[in-house]
Amino acid sequence: MTRAGVILAGGRSSRMGTSKALVPLRGVALLDRVLLRVTPQVIDLAISTNVALAVPFPQLFDLIGESQGPLAGVLAALEWAARLGHATVATFPCDTPFLPLDVVSRLSVACTDVAVASSNERVHPVCAVWSTRVAPALRATLQDSNGERSVMRFQQRCAVAVVDFSTRNGDPFLNMNCRADIERAERVLAA
Repeated sequence: MTRAGVILAGGRSSRMGTSKALVPLRGVALLDRVLLRVTPQVIDLAISTNVALAVPFPQLFDLIGESQGPLAGVLAALEWAARLGHATVATFPCDTPFLPLDVVSRLSVACTDVAVASSNERVHPVCAVWSTRVAPALRATLQDSNGERSVMRFQQRCAVAVVDFSTRNGDPFLNMNCRADIERAERVLAA
């Protein structure tokens, strides 16, 4: 069972115009909402970021170059989890405030090289549990100047299990990319 988790909060947030991790949703920062949902599901938790955050968790910074995208955060997560003796690590984006409260356990059961969440016929490649054994292949990919930077395409090179979290109550992996998404999420919370 996965006991390590990393929240990926190192994106550029270009569509949001400010760090998504700190954007409030009904008065609570997106990162704090994800922390509330994820913390009870893991023992060791860290945050992958490109700026220092005022949080009581280890902060992981990209290990390879700049602007490598979420795969660089995943690599930092994999190597951090392996140093702690974990065979797997769960990753989550910082902008998914409605994550299922059983996402880690359900993905952990299915994990081969990587288990990925899906809902309503849409795959959510960053909401995943990764085996730390994929770290060397991911490091090689990121060090290759022509290497792949798409999380989904990298996962296609691995043994992947897709776990369905579909619900009639909307997408539990709804992510916040712009102000309109925040407004939509506020309506969901108000309902």
